[in-house]
Amino acid sequence: MMNLFILDPTSKKYNCPQCNRKRFVRYVHKETKKHELPYNFGRCDRENSCGYFKKVSKEIVIDYKKDNNIKPSISYVIENEIRMNKKPIYIEPDIFKSSLSYYENNELVKYLYNKYGTKNVGPVINSYNVGTSNKYNGGVVFWQVCKEGLVRGGPIIAYDHKTGMRLKTNWAVSSVHSELNLDTSGYSRCLFGEHLLAYNPKRIGIVESEKTAIIKSIEIPSVTWLATSSKHNFKYELLSSLKHLSQKAKIIAYPDKGGYEKWNNVANEIRGDIQITVSDVLEKDEYEDGCDIADVI
Repeated sequence: MMNLFILDPTSKKYNCPQCNRKRFVRYVHKETKKHELPYNFGRCDRENSCGYFKKVSKEIVIDYKKDNNIKPSISYVIENEIRMNKKPIYIEPDIFKSSLSYYENNELVKYLYNKYGTKNVGPVINSYNVGTSNKYNGGVVFWQVCKEGLVRGGPIIAYDHKTGMRLKTNWAVSSVHSELNLDTSGYSRCLFGEHLLAYNPKRIGIVESEKTAIIKSIEIPSVTWLATSSKHNFKYELLSSLKHLSQKAKIIAYPDKGGYEKWNNVANEIRGDIQITVSDVLEKDEYEDGCDIADVI
């Protein structure tokens, strides 16, 4: 039965759910030659640098419909095999909780207080679990808390409290795993703000930067704003947490200027599993490359 699905023998490749390079080979039905399994079943042929391989590894049951021209319905049990079979290394609760303070020293929070007022900013900072780090004299910890409530990790970024812009001198970006000397191969990222889906799952906005998600949450609180942390992270592996919501929620992604084509291609490829609309609102000539929705709307 397992031989009903094989890796596509043609030269056609897709964006890998893990590394997002167009080197991903999907499974096809041996007889129909169609992709009848979800998008993320397949193998990245960048074996050394990525190694993603999600395969059908247990019993597959095909229940053919007898009605005319109706595709067979497929139920299956799968086993996900990802590079090295590493289990995620979660952050200890005490470390996480100890960072949720000292906002008078947090450069980004100080900027937000000045722009929007403490009363408006406080609840949002608390809901997103924004942390303060000694790194960069008040760097921001954007904790990634998954929908199960576990702390995966997160970047630490330096900001200027006067402008709200990132400090790019000496590339002032680090990560929790790096600062705690944790094995980064056990770092399994999730969407920034993913834990908030439990409270408002009907309207979801996806942006690139964590700062933008926070600002839009202050300005438009009726939407649950999530961040990918990078334009390259808009991929199935990270977006899969939205799968159970996509049939009943309105999900709109807002890539930074210049990122529309890339994100829209990904959205089209995963549409069989996750329904996401990608906005091209920032692609107008009047906007500079790299600007985001918080800059212009």
